Amino acid sequence: MEQPGPTEQPADELLSIAEVAALLGLNHITIQRMVQRGAIPAERHDDSRWVIRRADVDEYLEAVRIAPGSMTRGMYVRRR
Repeated sequence: MEQPGPTEQPADELLSIAEVAALLGLNHITIQRMVQRGAIPAERHDDSRWVIRRADVDEYLEAVRIAPGSMTRGMYVRRR
């Protein structure tokens, strides 16, 4: 079985909301909202913090790449 290279990450790696935010260049509150609305799956870890699988982040990025603009749709629009 081939090991991941130095820049590759294992797909089963668990990331915190802060780590996903840094990876995507977004605020952690934005990631929390994405989790709340189901855009990125997350689960509670043993110590009750949210964790997100790296594979789910990669899958989300692939979906966003296919559908430009879907990542921010409705998230930054102020309703008056």
